[in-house]
Formats: sequence, structure tokens, C-alpha cells
Amino acid sequence: MPIYHVYFPVKGGLRLSPEDSIDESAVSFGSDAFKSALFTMHHALNDLTMEDSFSFFNQFQLSSCFPFAVFNDQTIFFYPKPQLPTELVGSNDNATKNKKIKKIAWIDEGIFKNALKTRSVTINSTYLINGFALSKSAVSNRDNNTSVFSKSMDTRLDFSDTQLPANPDSQDHQAFHATPFEVERIFFSEGCGLHFFLKCEDSFLEETIKPSLRLLADSGIGADRSSGGAFFDYFEVQINKLDHDQNKMFQRRKVALTLGNFIPSLQDTLYIQWSESHYQINSIGGYSYSQRGVTPRKKINAIAPMSILTTNGALQGTLADLKLASETEHPIFRDGRCLNCYFD
Repeated sequence: MPIYHVYFPVKGGLRLSPEDSIDESAVSFGSDAFKSALFTMHHALNDLTMEDSFSFFNQFQLSSCFPFAVFNDQTIFFYPKPQLPTELVGSNDNATKNKKIKKIAWIDEGIFKNALKTRSVTINSTYLINGFALSKSAVSNRDNNTSVFSKSMDTRLDFSDTQLPANPDSQDHQAFHATPFEVERIFFSEGCGLHFFLKCEDSFLEETIKPSLRLLADSGIGADRSSGGAFFDYFEVQINKLDHDQNKMFQRRKVALTLGNFIPSLQDTLYIQWSESHYQINSIGGYSYSQRGVTPRKKINAIAPMSILTTNGALQGTLADLKLASETEHPIFRDGRCLNCYFD
């Protein structure tokens, strides 16, 4: 099945979560949430039965959305730092090395691909900017003057967060902080945006994904679309099919690197060698908002993006319904069958 690399510039403020504070490490749009957003758009375009809904989720996989930046016509794609041993070179200050490593939220594509080959993350301290780690090839220019590049890139790689109250007309600052609806937004600099990987058949891309993406572009993305959140221009969306060599990192092998929120099935939990894996856990759930008010969803744990899972079998993941048993409305799907890459 073909795999595509998709990316688009983001305009406006991207609200990622109504309940969590936002920092640089959270500037990603989860694979499960993004897939549900595409499902909502597909549902709006078509009269779907429950069987149609399951069919939609079963026909493709995708990764979480990660940031990218453009500098001098060069597009630099970033990924969260994998759960692998990390070495910081170019710094003689051993006392602060661990602190610097902890502050690294993102690594560029060159560092990421090298990490898959070596099973370790090597970062040059010279090319660290605002929690972003760049490879030497990403900062090279005619004069080899990386300091000029760093100063120029500084604003490009600064995804600033701005806190906004739920009721902008209120003058009571304390009331802002007392309400559970207080949110934060991420604003992307010009030329910055999100990218993700998509695995599906060509026909499904043309007939289902592209129309859903176009409606999503007009509707907005994130958790706060109705109040003028983040948008993108569908005609700026780039969709590139990976070639044979690029596809190799997605071919199943013994060690999986999760590219999204992975919800393991019962069989997966038996396949995974937990003592030889390195992972973090995300809690997926939150709240449903409707005219009736705020309703909590069922909570479920997922293995976070960039976790390392050593496995004895093919991982499948599972589709979860976060609707509470007491609710009678439609299911609240979260697909934990994210797209993963692999290495030996």
C-alpha cells in the first residue's frame, strides 16, 4: 500500500487541547485526533451508516502531525525526539548536558533518520535553537556561517503560545483562571506548518482523503475551530508519494517506533517485550461539548509517539470508542492504529 508525505502551512492559532497546558513538546496534532477530524469531514460530505464509519477507519493509517519550517526555500521537517539514548556533542560543559538534552523537543529529519540507523540520537549543541535540534546539512550555506543562519532561524523556530480566556468580553482576570475553558493556542511563524505520513490506496486518497482535507482546510483544525482557530489553504497542501527506498523505514521489523498515539490490542500486549521497550503513556479522553453542556469521555491509555517497542509479532493497534456507557449518542472514535516506522 502506498505511503504519502503530506504537509501544509498553518495560519492562525492552533488550539491543541482544552484541558492541557501547551509547551513546545506538545506542538503536535495526535494521529487519533487528526483521523477523527478527517472522519468528521467525511461524515459531513456523506450520509454514513455505522458500517461505513468502520470502513472509513479501516482503510488508512496516518502519523501524528509534526511541525516544519521553511528557510531560503529549504523545507525542514521536525520530529519529536525518540525514546533512544541521546548524546550531545560539541559541548564541554558536562554539568549542563542533561539539562540541555531535556529541553530538546524536536529534531530535524537528518538527525531522525540517522537515529533509526544507529539506534541513538546524536545532536550537535552548536545547532540548537529554541528546543529544536538541527543537523549540519540543514544549516550549511555558501559561507558556512551558521551563526547568521541561527539568528535568522530563531524566529522561524519559535512556536509561541498565547493564553486566551474563554470569554474575551469579561474584565475579571481571576474568572479567566477559574473556568475550565481557559485555553492556550500555538501560533506558527510565516512559512511554518504541519506534516504527517499517510498510508492508503491511491483511489482512497483521491475519493475520500482529498475531499475531507479540503473541507477540513475551510473548517479549521484543532480543538477550537468555531472561534477562528487554525486554518490552512487546501491549495497549499503538498502530497508526495514515497519511493521504494523511502518506504523501507515503514517495512515491519523487530523494533517499532510509534509515529502517533498507539493503542495496543490484547494480542499486541503479548507481542511487545516490555522490558526491552522504551515508551511513554498518553491519556486520551477529554470532554464532549454540546448544547447540553460538558460531558466527560471515557479515558484510555495510549503509547505516545516516538516510543520504542520491541515486538515478537506484527503490531495492529485497536479502534477505541470513548463514549460513556450511559450515553446514547453516536460513538466517539479514537483510532489507535497509527502508522509506525521500524528498524532492526
